[in-house]
Amino acid sequence: MEITIDKRNLLIEISKAIGATERKATMPILSNVLLKAKNGVLTIIATDLEVTIITNITCTTVQEGQAAVPAKKFYDYIRELPESTITIKKEDGFLEIRVGKIAGRLKVLQAEDFPKVEEYKNGFTKIQYYQFLKMIDKTIYATSIDEVKYSLNGVYVEKSTDCLRCVATDSHRLSLYDYEGITTIEGMNKGVIIPRKGLLEIKKIGGESELEIAIEKNKNFIVKNGNTTVQIRLLDYDFPDYKSVIPAETKINIKIKKDLLMSAVKRAQSIYQEKISRVVFNIEKDLLTVESNEPDIGEVREELEIEYSGTPIKIGFNGRYLIESLGAMEGEFVSIGLNNEQSASTFYVDDNKKHFNLIMPMRM
Repeated sequence: MEITIDKRNLLIEISKAIGATERKATMPILSNVLLKAKNGVLTIIATDLEVTIITNITCTTVQEGQAAVPAKKFYDYIRELPESTITIKKEDGFLEIRVGKIAGRLKVLQAEDFPKVEEYKNGFTKIQYYQFLKMIDKTIYATSIDEVKYSLNGVYVEKSTDCLRCVATDSHRLSLYDYEGITTIEGMNKGVIIPRKGLLEIKKIGGESELEIAIEKNKNFIVKNGNTTVQIRLLDYDFPDYKSVIPAETKINIKIKKDLLMSAVKRAQSIYQEKISRVVFNIEKDLLTVESNEPDIGEVREELEIEYSGTPIKIGFNGRYLIESLGAMEGEFVSIGLNNEQSASTFYVDDNKKHFNLIMPMRM
């Protein structure tokens, strides 16, 4: 294998792929990227067996071939080279990287030991990149990071009546977002769970104005982004019956300016030393009092005017859940629906239930 290639372009493509490498090195080959040179194209492949990233870049191919090279070391060395054309040559178990009088060598592993990766060849559904990011951002914060709760470690995507629905929950809160631009994904025949890690890698890569997405045999979620393809292995678990926890109606309902509530909650949470903070809503006629108390630090109490219907109630929430939910909502007013101090409360903006949040209260 021998190629010449532009340093800046190569660095961009390596940075895309490197997120899919396995840095804990349970299998040494997974901390490598596979370089394949053929017909004037360098293909870079990285995988941790859950997320696979394949990206292509033009090059001058002197000799076809392939090499598995340590991803982080390769990236770090290329980054420090001057802006120029680089010559890369595999020889005697090493990858030689040369720019003018500058030369370095990295030891390579057997390319044949790299996991076999099959590129997806079937059809795609097109979606705007910004809209795909919105689908992620409006749900991913509610996924679980508890590795034991496998079925909650991703965003559930399913066909709905007139939209594509995304749902995430960690069993303490839930976020639901309906995208009306498409109603299904190529290859989808049932709901699927797309892992959190893979979705975050797609965000890191950035992209064109339009993406192509597909489901491959209910095993992989495929995203084609210009010259880069991301394959995410779907979670093979049953997602919880999320519809059963959404209240059919709420007896206590308030409406308030979202930004005012967000600022009050942030101030209330600011006094806590621990990650878990309790922000209390004391709701009375036309008045919401936001309260917090940290015995060793102090307390916060703030009154906000609201539109109100129902009976008085005092209820506590995890402050971080409130901030993440409110921060993901787009709109001027937030509507909050409650039934009692133990049941889940609903949050949505400007009477639009296409993006809907559910938060379980904390014990008082």
